[in-house]
Amino acid sequence: MQTLNADQLVGKTLGEYRVERLLGHAQLGAAYMARQLSRGRAAMVSTFNFPEGLSTGERNQLTSRIARERTILTRLTHPHILPIYDFGEQAGYLYLVTAFVKGLR
Repeated sequence: MQTLNADQLVGKTLGEYRVERLLGHAQLGAAYMARQLSRGRAAMVSTFNFPEGLSTGERNQLTSRIARERTILTRLTHPHILPIYDFGEQAGYLYLVTAFVKGLR
């Protein structure tokens, strides 16, 4: 996994999500407003940074686990949780895509 400079994904595409603007960032990651290209809907993309001491094996194990659980997580529906649209890993970035809700930034 790469360590992100907070703005470096603005204007880029992760999966089918075009990153439009940075919403906020912290030591472990950042959140962005994005647009799902196939549906034209707004989404929030959260990216994750991991401590530099995390081994390649540990990173691969986490990525594999998320890939296995992706189908289950994207099917979750409940009025008190944001819908999870997607999970992914692209070019060394681990990301989670949820519904974008104004006021949750």
